[in-house]
Amino acid sequence: MYVATVDAGGTRTRFELRGPDGTVRCSHAGTTCHPAQVGLDAMARMLREGVERVASAAGAPMASTAVSLGVAGYGPGREGAVETALEDAFGDAAALLVASDAEVARVGALGGADGVLVVAGTGSIAVGSFDGLPVRVGGWGWPVGDEGSGAWLGREAVGLVLRRHDGRDPAGPLLDAAVCEALAVDSPEAIAGALAASRDQRRLLARAAPAAVSSARGGDGGAQALVARAATELARLANRAAEGHPGAPVSWTGGLFSAGDAVLGPFKAALDDTLVPLAPQGTPLDGAWMRAVRALNL
Repeated sequence: MYVATVDAGGTRTRFELRGPDGTVRCSHAGTTCHPAQVGLDAMARMLREGVERVASAAGAPMASTAVSLGVAGYGPGREGAVETALEDAFGDAAALLVASDAEVARVGALGGADGVLVVAGTGSIAVGSFDGLPVRVGGWGWPVGDEGSGAWLGREAVGLVLRRHDGRDPAGPLLDAAVCEALAVDSPEAIAGALAASRDQRRLLARAAPAAVSSARGGDGGAQALVARAATELARLANRAAEGHPGAPVSWTGGLFSAGDAVLGPFKAALDDTLVPLAPQGTPLDGAWMRAVRALNL
C-alpha cells in the first residue's frame, strides 16, 4: 500500500507519496488550505488535488493509497465538519486518517514517544501524549490566543512601532523600519490602512515576526523584550502540558523556532527544570507516516 502524507499548516501545505517501505517517491508543496481562511469545500478540494498530484506522479492508484493528514483548524468543536468534508473528498482512498497538524508534528518530532511538542508558526499550541492520553494547551486562535506565535509576535511588534510613533515608548528605528518593510508600507502611519485592507490580518501580522527577531539580534531593546516574551509564553505552554510528568521530553517546531538561539535560548531557559529539551527527531510528514504505519499495521 502507498501512503500519501500531508502536513496542512496555517501557511503552507506539504504533500509526500511514500511507498510500502516508507521511501518518499514524490513530494509537492502548496499554499495553506486552513478551513478558516479558504472554507471547508476549498480545503477538501485543495487537499484532494495535492494528493492526486503526488499519487499520479508516483503511479499510485487512489484505491491503493492511504491518506494520512495533519490539518490546521482540526480541533475541538470542528472535527466533525472537517472529517465530513475530507471523507467526501477521499471516499475512494484505501484509508483515511485525519489529525491536527500539531498532532502529526508531535509524533514526528518525538519519534512517536510520550512527551510534549510546542508548535510556533503563524499560531501556537502545545500538544502531548502520556500513556495514550492526549494533552492540549493553547491553540485557541488569533486574536484571543496563540501566545508566542508569529501572528502574536507580529502584532506585539506592530503595537510597539505605533506606540513609538506616538511618542508613548522610546524611539527604536531598527524595529520601526523593519516592520514597515515587512508590511510593505512607507511609514507607521500607513500600517492601520494596510491592516484594514488585508483579507487575512493574521498572516499579515505574522510577516512582522521575522522583523522583530532580526531587530532583536541587531540590538533593539524593545524587540529583544518582545522576542523574550514570545519564548516565555511558548515555554509556559510546554510547562503546563507536561505538568505532573517530570523528565518528559519537550520538542519544538514551526517557523518562529527557525530563528535559532534568539528564540530557543529563552525558551529553554523558561522550561521547568524537570523537563528535557529535545531537538525534533523527525518532520510532521514523518509523523503522518508513523500514524499510518500504526493504524494500518503496515
